[in-house]
Amino acid sequence: MTKEEAIQKATQLIQTSYAFRLYWDSIWALNMAYAKGLQWRWMEPGSSGERAIKRLHNILDPRRIDVRVTYDRIGSAIRRTAAALKPQKIAWVVSARGDSPEAMISKHVSSGILKQRMMDIRALAIWRGLHKPRCVIGSMGVRRQITTNGRPVQLPVERPKKADGSSGGNYFLKNREISWSPVFPFEVIRDSSAVHLDPNLVETEFGIQQPRSLQWIKENFGVEIDTESTMGHLYSRSDQLRRATGWNLRSHAVDSKAPGVMVYEMFFKDADQEEAWPWQLFAYQDDTNETGVSLKSLHFGRNPHYGLPIHFIHYDERVLEPWAAGMPQLMKSTQDVRNMAATAMLRVLIDHYPKWVVQDGTVNY
Repeated sequence: MTKEEAIQKATQLIQTSYAFRLYWDSIWALNMAYAKGLQWRWMEPGSSGERAIKRLHNILDPRRIDVRVTYDRIGSAIRRTAAALKPQKIAWVVSARGDSPEAMISKHVSSGILKQRMMDIRALAIWRGLHKPRCVIGSMGVRRQITTNGRPVQLPVERPKKADGSSGGNYFLKNREISWSPVFPFEVIRDSSAVHLDPNLVETEFGIQQPRSLQWIKENFGVEIDTESTMGHLYSRSDQLRRATGWNLRSHAVDSKAPGVMVYEMFFKDADQEEAWPWQLFAYQDDTNETGVSLKSLHFGRNPHYGLPIHFIHYDERVLEPWAAGMPQLMKSTQDVRNMAATAMLRVLIDHYPKWVVQDGTVNY
């Protein structure tokens, strides 16, 4: 595989997966907002009988009681997230003929019956079967990476002379270590036709995208880039996903004026190679004056890792959420119906995600 072929494959993969990324990212953010949003606190009994409302959750505390302290605190977060990500909607709605109260009542009742009918005939499951998800709600990934420490050490051994008779220079040695870094679901780039949770099975291209500063690029690749794009602009989309949960992992990141570009790290399979995922491409895109996908190569070569260096951790947070603890059933009178209905629909979406099915005796430990 050549560098030009890798650039072409990466460009096509990014273009085909972009629309699906918007949809899955929005669903992931909505789920996190309902599960970890600002409307939930936990109440701790004090020594003198009073109760204090805490923000930090302690799952292991047997005295923990989850309470909802406000109405619809997540409404604004949901609207901001939907506006920022433009998610595709899965909905069946009956239109009313007029604005009379009878027509509006008929509309809402008919819409509810239609939705239930769609559920009964598994229309939603069939629709989702046509568009398999790229990742599981709540999933997270970790990536193996090679880090360098300290200054290069010059060895007292010279390289062999070159063909033209000039000196080959000296050998340099640098301390390198295997480390780990997190990979969030909204950073993953997968083919929209992916049909399995494990990208190693049928996919031939895989990648992640992360904003990187120009200083980081210079230190790692020795390339100097001139751009007007800022890290704040690049962080705005991923930061919107985090803000929907009430968290802000990168405080004031969207205000950063440091220059930066979006860096894509892509891995490719090759039918002519025996190794799994033998090729690695680092490329960047300057969003300042460009439209579409226009990648520029930073590095292309052999994959220094064995196989795909990204591993996904699939888990289900719902068993730890207030909505699944049973207590909210006693508090329904204090909860607005709109949030409850949206949560129920979200549960249906999540339940149709594929699950791991492993035949007994086929896994060796």
